[in-house]
Amino acid sequence: MENILKFTGERYVPEINGNIELEHIHRYVQASTLAKGKIVLDIASGEGYGSALLAECAQQVYGVDISNEAVQHATARYNKANLEYRVGSCAAIPLADASVDLVVSFETIEHHDQHEEMMLEIRRVLRPDGLLLISSPDKHFYTDLPGIENEYHVKELYEHEFKELLNKHFSYTKFFGQKLIYGSGIFAESDSTGLITHRREEGQLQTQSGMRCPLYWIALVSNAALPEFATSFLEQDVEHSDTYQSIKIALDHRVEDIAQHKKWIAHLEQDIAELNRVQERNLAEHKNQISVLTEQSEELQRSLLSIKSERDAAFAQVVEIRASTAWKLSAPLRWLIHLSKGNVTPLWNGIKFIVSRSRILVPKPLYNLLGASWSKVMNLTAVAPHSSMNQGTIADIVKERCETMQQSLAVCLPPALKPEQLPRIDISIVTYNNGRWIEAFTNSLLALNYDKKLINLYFVDNASTDDTVKQLRIFSQRLVEHGLTVEILERENRGFGAGHNAGIRAGKAPYCLVTNIDLTFERNALLNIVSSAQADTDRAAAWELRQKPYEHPKYYDPITGSTSWNSHACVLLRRSALERIKGYDETLFMYGEDVELSYRLRRAGYVLRYCPQAVVWHYTYESAGQVKKLQYTGSTFANLYLRLKYGNFWDVMAVPILSLRLMMANEAYPGSRFDVFKNLFRLVLLTPKVLFSRSSSKVNFPFRAWDFEMIRDGAFIEQHALPEPPPLVSVITRTYRGREHYLRQAIVSVARQTYPNIEHIIVEDGGNTAEELIAGLRGNVPLPLRYFGLEKCGRSATGNYGMQQANGRWCLFLDDDDLLFSDHVEVLVHALTDQPKASAAYSLAWEIMTDSSQINDGYYEECSYQVPDALRQNYDYQILRHHNFFPIQSVLFERSLFEQRGGFDEDMEALEDWTLWVRYAHNNEFIYVPKLTSMYRTPMDPEQVKKRCDAFSAAYPVALARNISRTQAIDEQFVVDTNKSIG
Repeated sequence: MENILKFTGERYVPEINGNIELEHIHRYVQASTLAKGKIVLDIASGEGYGSALLAECAQQVYGVDISNEAVQHATARYNKANLEYRVGSCAAIPLADASVDLVVSFETIEHHDQHEEMMLEIRRVLRPDGLLLISSPDKHFYTDLPGIENEYHVKELYEHEFKELLNKHFSYTKFFGQKLIYGSGIFAESDSTGLITHRREEGQLQTQSGMRCPLYWIALVSNAALPEFATSFLEQDVEHSDTYQSIKIALDHRVEDIAQHKKWIAHLEQDIAELNRVQERNLAEHKNQISVLTEQSEELQRSLLSIKSERDAAFAQVVEIRASTAWKLSAPLRWLIHLSKGNVTPLWNGIKFIVSRSRILVPKPLYNLLGASWSKVMNLTAVAPHSSMNQGTIADIVKERCETMQQSLAVCLPPALKPEQLPRIDISIVTYNNGRWIEAFTNSLLALNYDKKLINLYFVDNASTDDTVKQLRIFSQRLVEHGLTVEILERENRGFGAGHNAGIRAGKAPYCLVTNIDLTFERNALLNIVSSAQADTDRAAAWELRQKPYEHPKYYDPITGSTSWNSHACVLLRRSALERIKGYDETLFMYGEDVELSYRLRRAGYVLRYCPQAVVWHYTYESAGQVKKLQYTGSTFANLYLRLKYGNFWDVMAVPILSLRLMMANEAYPGSRFDVFKNLFRLVLLTPKVLFSRSSSKVNFPFRAWDFEMIRDGAFIEQHALPEPPPLVSVITRTYRGREHYLRQAIVSVARQTYPNIEHIIVEDGGNTAEELIAGLRGNVPLPLRYFGLEKCGRSATGNYGMQQANGRWCLFLDDDDLLFSDHVEVLVHALTDQPKASAAYSLAWEIMTDSSQINDGYYEECSYQVPDALRQNYDYQILRHHNFFPIQSVLFERSLFEQRGGFDEDMEALEDWTLWVRYAHNNEFIYVPKLTSMYRTPMDPEQVKKRCDAFSAAYPVALARNISRTQAIDEQFVVDTNKSIG
C-alpha cells in the first residue's frame, strides 16, 4: 500500500482536493516553466509532491524540509534519479554556496519569523543570476478581513512588508497576485497582463487593470535581469470544486431530511389523532375544573376582602395603641429588649424617620450628634465587626453619582483614544516563582492593540527559587523585538507592595499599570482602561480592570464605577497621586496592601474607579471558593491593621474582639491558628506606632467583618467568552413625565454593559417630555437609542409597544428608576447560551429603599440594600404560580414568547409582570443565576409603602385567578397550532 502522509492542516498533501489543491498545484505548475534544465531548490518541500513535479523538467531538484518525518516520507514515495530530499531549515539550508539556479518557496515564509535569515540563506545558495520564486499570503485579505487566524502561521506579512523585504535583498522584482476565480489565476500586479477586473462601489461600476484584492502574493526576484514569466489560469473541473461538493453534500442531506420528515409527519399524525381523542375527554374535565376554580377564586376574593377589613381594623388599633400613654411610657423598655438581642436596625429606622419628620423642631447639631452616637452604640452592642462608616461610604458614592450625571458623561462613557492620543505607560509586575505564567502573559501583551513603543515593562523578581528569572530574560528578548522597553529588577523578597514600589520608581510615565503575572489581557484591555483614565477628572487616581472568569464581588457604582477600594491584581494608577502618598505601605507583606493604598488615596481626596469594559483573565483560583494559606493569614492581619490605621474609635475597639473570635474559630487549614497567633503578636508590637501615626479625616472607610465593602452574591459564577456573533438584546424602559433624573441614570447603566450588542428602547406613557433628554444622550451613548412617545395608555400597554418595536432575540425590561451592573446582560446571555433549551434566565437583585424627596434637584438617598429571601429561589413553576420571585429587570427572555403568547394584560397596572412570567414560563424552562447583577428601588416613605402594598393586595386575587386559567388556554392553543402546522 502506498505511503500516505497524514494531513494535519500544517502541510498540504495531494490526497486533499478542492480549493487548497488548486492553489498549491497551480504554483508548482507555474514554477515548472522556469525549472527546465536547471538545478532547483524547493525549500520547505513538505510532503514532496511539488519537488517531484519540478523534477519532471529540471536537471536536479533538492527538496528541503525541517520535518524529518516529511523528508523520510517524500524519499520513499517519490523515487527519481534527479530528485533528493534533505532535512534543513530556511535559516540553515544544507546546500553549498552558489549551487542552485532556482529557489522555489511556497507556503513557507508565514510559518516562521526568521525572514532576514531566510533571505540571506537563499542569496547564499543562489548563483549570481539565480531566480527566487516565492509566495506569501496577504495578511490584510487572508487574516484581517475574514477575522480568522491560521494556527500554523507565525508571522504573516502585509503587501508592503513583503515587497520591502524582497526589494531589500534583490535588485530585480516582479510581483503577481493569486486568488480563486472559479479556478486559480496568477497575474502580474501591473496592467500588462491584459487582466481587467470589474466591481461595484457605491452603486457605480468601477474598472481596474490587474488583479484586485489578491489572497496571495507571488514574487519572482533576482539580482540579474528577470526572464519572461507568463501569467496563467489553471481551470478546475466543476465537480471537483469546494462549492460543488458543498452543494452535493447539502442536497444529499436534504434528501435524507425529507425522508426523515415524512416518517416524522406520519408519526405526528398518529400522535395528533390520539391527542385529539384525549383532548375531547379532557375538555369536559377542564370545564368542570374551571367552574370549581372560579368558585374558589370568588371565595378567595371574599376572604381577602374580609382579611383586608380585619387588617384595616388592626391597623387602626395599632395606631390607637401607639398613640396611648402606656405605649409611650414603655418605649425605653422595648428599646432595651431590642438592644439586648442586638437587633436595633428597625428601631433605628423608625427613630430616624420620626426625627427626619421633625427636623424643624430639633436643632441640627443635636440631630447630627444623635445620629453619630446611635451608630456607635449599635456598633458596640453588636460586638461590632461592622463599622458605622459603612453607610456613609455608600452615601458618598451615591452623591458623587448624582453630581457626575449633572456634569459630564465622559467619566461614565469614555470615548476610545485615537493612536496619536495614547500616553506612555509603565507596567510593574512582581514575580516570585511564577515561571509557568510568563509565556501566556507575554503573548497577551503582544496581542494588545496599543502602540508597543509606548509601553515600558518593569519585572521585579522577589528572589525566585525556580527558573522564573531565566524565563523572564528569554521572553524579554521577544518583547523588545516588538518595540517594548523591558527591565528586570532582582531584589530580596520584602512583599508584594514593596516590590511594586521598586517597579513604579523605575519608571517615569504619567500612568503606571500594576498587575499580577498570573493573568492575560484581552486585546483592548489597555486601550479601554487608559481611555477611561484620560476622560476622568483630576480627582480620579485609580482604575481597576475587571477580572474573569471570576469577577471580584465588591460593590461598585453601576454608573460612575466609583468604589471604596481597588483590587490591585490589575489596576492603572496615576503617578502623581502615587508620588503624593508615597506608594505602598510595606508593613503589609501580601494581601490588604491594595485596600490600604486605596484608603490612603481616598484620604488624600482622590476617587477610585472600577472599569468593567477593560478585562483581564485572572487564574488566581484553581477551584471555586479555594482557601489559600497566605490569603487567609494576610487578609485577616490586614483587616485588623487597617482598622487601627483608618477606623474610628469603635472600629479600633472591635480589634481585640475580632482577634479573640479569630483565635476561637475553626482552623481554616491545619496550623492556621498558630499562624494567626504570630500575626496577632506582630500586630500588638505595631499597634503603638500605628495609633500615633493616625491622622484625622472626614472620609468614610468601610469595614464589614473581615470584608471591607458590601459583597455582591455570585463571586464564583464563572464567565467565559461570549458567543460569536453575539445576538442582539433589546432593553425596554417604560417611563413618564418627571422621571428624567432617574431615566438618565438607567440609560447610562445600559450603555455601560459589557455585552456588545444591545439596543435600548424607551417608551414614554402620556407624552414626549423625555425626547429632549434622549436626543442629548445619543451622541454620547455608544448603542442605538430608540424613543417613542405615546398618548396615555398605561404601563402595560407601554410595555407591549416596546416589545412590538424590539428587534432583539432576547428582551429585558428595565424600569426607569432601576439600575443594571455592567455585567447583567452578559451573565444572563451566558446562562441562556449554555442551556439553549431554556426560554429565560434571571439573576439576583438588590432591593434599595430610597428617599426620593430631593429627586427634582437631581439627588436621592439610598437607605438600605438587601436581597429579599423570596428572590433566592431556584426555578419552580408551581411556586411561581403562587407568587412572583422575579424583579422585572432581572429577567432576560426570548422575544419569541411575546409573539407566541402575547404581552402584558393591559387592564392591569400592578403585578402585570407576574401574570406575564406565569404565561411565559408554562411548559418552559427558566434558569436561575445566583449572582447579584441589578438593583431596584422601593420607597422609604411609609405612606408610599402603604399605597404600593394596597395596589398589590388589590391586584393579587385577579392575577392569581388568571394564572390558574391561563395554563389551560396555552395547552389548548398548542394543540391548535400543531394541527395547523401539520395541515
